[in-house]
Formats: sequence, structure tokens, C-alpha cells
Amino acid sequence: MRAEEAAIRRAWRLAVLLTGDTAVAEWLIGDITRNTDLSALPSADHLDRLIILRTRETMRSDAASRRAPRKRKIHLRLKDFRSAHAASRQSAETDEIERPDPVPTWGRQVTPAAPGRPALNQPLMTGEAARASMVLHAIKRQLMEAWILTEIDGKNVLEMARAMDCSKQAVVRHAQEARKIMERELDERHNRAVADLRAAALGLDADDFIVRMRTAKRARRVHTLALWILALLFIAGIGAGTVIVLT
Repeated sequence: MRAEEAAIRRAWRLAVLLTGDTAVAEWLIGDITRNTDLSALPSADHLDRLIILRTRETMRSDAASRRAPRKRKIHLRLKDFRSAHAASRQSAETDEIERPDPVPTWGRQVTPAAPGRPALNQPLMTGEAARASMVLHAIKRQLMEAWILTEIDGKNVLEMARAMDCSKQAVVRHAQEARKIMERELDERHNRAVADLRAAALGLDADDFIVRMRTAKRARRVHTLALWILALLFIAGIGAGTVIVLT
């Protein structure tokens, strides 16, 4: 159980970082674990590879359903980030009264509804961590994956190549390009933003998700058991009826 829980925690955190949405990550991990025992995978690299590939499929399907061209979307999102960043700096330079920059937020952290409590939608990241996440999720998907694996998880080239299902040369190229973009777009905020994002990522907690997952698994087992009991009672009833008819 401990190995399975550790695998689920790792998979959930990676899915959250890749999607920026705890609800999407929970659906993704729930769907995978219905047919796959994550703790039975040969290594952590195989686990990461499974999550990355399934996330790619999910996000690709979502983008296709909204008919949003990926290259155009990347361009617009980076442009929006640059405009907001420039406006913030200009405002700070021209205002007579010094005003703090608005705290940026990014992503979605969903707390499902419970008895007597409505569902809550909160930002996943705030402050400099949110600023770094905005840039990270505006670049190409493989660059983002390489950056997360190397900067957040500290994986080496071979581990990254296995997780991303590509060559070592490709992952090195992806990681270098991602790092250059992050440094360029975040400018003087880069070091602090990356440190805050790393701390926020390592602090992501899957406890609530694991509790809900266990509850759902128990409910499915009870449902399956009830169906078997009904089937056995039905068969027993048919058998009893047959005996009565024969006698």
C-alpha cells in the first residue's frame, strides 16, 4: 500500500504541474489507476513516461475540441505575459505614489463539494511562482516537460529521455531552450521566480485526492459485491423455481 500511495503522489504532482489544474490531474490519475497498478511499474521513469504521454493526449484532445492552433496560442500567451510585465514595470516607474505590483495568480486548485460545503476554485500558484508558471505553460509542451523534469525533479539526461520517450540529444536541446526562454522572459525575476515555483511544486499535497480515491474505490467494491449478490440470488431463485416445477 505504501508503494502504491507513493506512486500515486508522484503521478498526481507531475500531472498537476503539467496541466495546471488539480481537477484535470485527478481525473487523469483516476482514469489511469482503474486499469494500471502504478506501484507495479518497473521504475519511476516508466511512471513519469506514462503520466507525460497520457497528459499529452489529454491536452491535445482538449486543444482540438476548442479548435485553438497551438503555435498561435503560444505566441499570444507569451505576448500577453510580456505586455502585463511591461505595464507593471512602467506603472511602478511613473506613479507618484508607490504601489505594490498586483500579486499574479495561475492555475486552478479545486476542492470538491462536501456535505454542507460548496466546491471551491482557488489559484494553484501565486506570486513569483505563478509568474514562472505562466511562462512555462506558454512554451512548447516538450520544452515545458524537460524543464519540469530537470529543474523541479532534478532528473539526469538518461532519466529524462526515458520519461519523455525521446533521445538524450533531444532532451538536452529541449531543456536548454526552455531554460533560455525562462531566463529571457522572467528577466531579473528569474532566480526568485524559479525558486518559488520549485518550492510550491514540492509542496503540492495529494492527501485529499488519495482520501477521495480510496473512498471511490471502496464504493466501487461495494457496488460490485452487491451486483454479485443480486446475481447469485437471481440464479438461486431460478434454480428453486425449476425444482418446484419438476416436483
